[in-house]
Amino acid sequence: MKKILALSIFALLLASCDKIEQPLKNEYGFVPLPDSSSKVILLEEFTGTSCNNCPKAAAKAKEFQQTFPGQVVLLAIHAGGFAIPNEKHPVDFRTETGNAIYDQFTPIGVPSGMFNRSGDPETVLLSGWDDAIARELSKPALLALNPTLSYDEASKEMRLRTEVIATSNLPAGNYYFSAMLYEDSIVAPQTLPDGTTIDKDYVHMHVLRDKLTASPFGEALVNGAINNGAAYAKSYSITINPDWNLEHLGVVFFVYDRNLSEDTYEVIQAGSAHL
Repeated sequence: MKKILALSIFALLLASCDKIEQPLKNEYGFVPLPDSSSKVILLEEFTGTSCNNCPKAAAKAKEFQQTFPGQVVLLAIHAGGFAIPNEKHPVDFRTETGNAIYDQFTPIGVPSGMFNRSGDPETVLLSGWDDAIARELSKPALLALNPTLSYDEASKEMRLRTEVIATSNLPAGNYYFSAMLYEDSIVAPQTLPDGTTIDKDYVHMHVLRDKLTASPFGEALVNGAINNGAAYAKSYSITINPDWNLEHLGVVFFVYDRNLSEDTYEVIQAGSAHL
């Protein structure tokens, strides 16, 4: 049984959720129902700067994005023993959110990944990634996620509004929405696959920085069935840490079914956005 986690309030957050009626509208006019063929999966990488095989996993994840453009969203979670800073790896990429996710899913090793948090166990070693992504991409897209991301210079807040639109009928479930902030292009030491070389100029990508929702595991969206064409809007804001590079920030967001009886968290659809 996985652990029950307390809510974290590390970031300054604002959140709201509204059900909206079709036809959807934005500042440009009507928004048509999206194409139901665009399946987007979430790949969460468990990694660490002292992990010599983690650069191989990062390269594989990048390969997936290139092979399946627009269909793979990446999030690098630095947690566990390989993420603990030391003299040769002084940068600490760990976060409260990342530690909570790591503790919840207890990865079978590092590097490992979760593909839509699906399967038993949810975490997959690098040798199984090709099969895992093929399995998830073969599933239909039941939702479309339409984001609007902005930044307010005066308040130093990044604001995300996401329209969640059902493109098929979804069975009764306990659906949650989650959103997380990541940073790209961070230069910091990393152990390389030979186990001894440390690349001081290694470029770390899609590094988890914080959550936008109050909980590391998101907030309730719908408890019950979702009819084709149903639409909802979720809005959040987060104050940006001045140590982060605004030009390299983005958000990952997703809807998942939190099955309490089976203790599963399978992602239905994911997406990403950056300024």
